[in-house]
Amino acid sequence: MHDLQQEYKKHILSTQDFLQKSKEANTIIFDVRELSNRDQFPITLPRVKHFPVDRLVKLIKSGSRKVQRKHLLILDNCGKQSLWLQYVLGQAGLTNYNFLEGGVIFWRRDGYDRQGHLRKGSARQ
Repeated sequence: MHDLQQEYKKHILSTQDFLQKSKEANTIIFDVRELSNRDQFPITLPRVKHFPVDRLVKLIKSGSRKVQRKHLLILDNCGKQSLWLQYVLGQAGLTNYNFLEGGVIFWRRDGYDRQGHLRKGSARQ
């Protein structure tokens, strides 16, 4: 379990770094939050795909070229789904991925809006 957590830490990005990486051409963003959480605060970045965790796991396990040839950026609501997905990605032999640290809860805490722009008056501006 310790090795899994060490590997997981290597794949965590802050909100700012996650947003910067999302602008790269070879990325695909998976929003794995529950529908109710997505409805409350939808992320509207280009190339964002709304996939429940179980659907993403099936896609990964199927050996889909969609996930093998792209850099995967994965966001959840609070970072709890990420550690389990780390295990699935590792089992599939994938290494080209990152998770949003603290999920959308940290995204909002860090002062970003749905499009990934800093909100006016946020502490980071």
